[in-house]
Amino acid sequence: MQLVQDLDGAQSILPFFDYTNTDLSRKRLQKLFSDVPATLAGVLERQETIKAFLANWPHLEHYNYQNIDFREAHAYSTQLLQQDPHEPQRLLGKQFTLLFQEKEVRQKKSKVVQLILLFDHLYSRFFSRLSKDSFPSSFQPALHSFYTFIKQAEVQRFSTFIKQNTFSNAQALEYEVKLQHLAPGLLTAAWEFLFLFEAYFSVAKGIQKQGFVFPQFQEGVFILKDFYHPLLKAPVKNSIALTKSENVVLLTGPNMSGKSTLLKSISICVYLARLGMAVPAAACTLPFYAALSININSKDNLESGYSHFMNELLSLKTAVKIAQAGKACFVVFDEIFKGTNADDAQALLLETVQGLGSLKGSLFFISTHFLNLKEHQQIQTPHVKKYHIPCALLDGKPVFTYQLAEGWTDVKIGKVLFEQVGLSALLKK
Repeated sequence: MQLVQDLDGAQSILPFFDYTNTDLSRKRLQKLFSDVPATLAGVLERQETIKAFLANWPHLEHYNYQNIDFREAHAYSTQLLQQDPHEPQRLLGKQFTLLFQEKEVRQKKSKVVQLILLFDHLYSRFFSRLSKDSFPSSFQPALHSFYTFIKQAEVQRFSTFIKQNTFSNAQALEYEVKLQHLAPGLLTAAWEFLFLFEAYFSVAKGIQKQGFVFPQFQEGVFILKDFYHPLLKAPVKNSIALTKSENVVLLTGPNMSGKSTLLKSISICVYLARLGMAVPAAACTLPFYAALSININSKDNLESGYSHFMNELLSLKTAVKIAQAGKACFVVFDEIFKGTNADDAQALLLETVQGLGSLKGSLFFISTHFLNLKEHQQIQTPHVKKYHIPCALLDGKPVFTYQLAEGWTDVKIGKVLFEQVGLSALLKK
């Protein structure tokens, strides 16, 4: 289970890693973010792949090409693989005496030249300079397949003919035959590799630009140092450290204090770490979570007919069952149980917090407005860690620090804000 829709990854996360040049590469980048590795080994392999790109950055920093050449060469390759394999031979047997035949051959030659020069540019300028051994074994087959294509297609040899202006119409048609007779799937694999390569290049460039760090994985340790939400222009950075026994975090703070943003910031770090990416923090160490369930600003599910409250209950049930099965879960609930009446909500929160204590290895972040629960026995246990976001009242106005602090807060500003916007006076008229 990877319930992360509330993070709004397409708008809030992906743009920080999107330096792709074409829609085809962008789709492959999106797939990297939707294909969550199933195991810690898979996560670490993806980390190592990205690190290999960063290690080769002196050769990749200026990776580029002409977009129109890329798109047209790919379209030509797709068309060529669907073409009758006897088509080039048919034209080779002609003398190009008819006008339409000459035009057809010139068009084919132009496409062949465009494809050869594109692949020659990418190979000579970038791929030939890579340290291939720096890439992990999982990436090696795709890399090897691309080099095999360059060799078998004799890209550099024919590129030389083109640059010397000795590439004839007949050679262009012969080259089409050559491409069609390469090992099955080799041309397609070369393109798929380029899409994948650019997706990883894009991630690496984003990490370089943003200064994100790679997380470490250690069971029973959850430490985030100077983490922040990357969308904020001037974010307040926070740190959090939990012991192995602390598996429930209760977060309090008045409205507008930044609880939702803080929960999203933590969740983004865990989500990116789970993907094998770098995270917006100065340092990050956390366990490997098999499942993520992020419930922040969730809405009613109109299609299924479920209310927000019922969706919340079902998300909680799913997470608990997964955790009880022995799989570590990372779960976030912002203002849990706010969809039901206050008495029920408080009783349910206490029961939930108490029950979650047995799910060692999983971690639950829960924010709440129920400040009167501070002294209840269910939350005065070693497995519950209490944090709050302070708010001070200066001259009757709330001042927010957005700085995470240990402990519980009793500050209430609802009445203050009610009066501040003029509603109290307006309703007395």
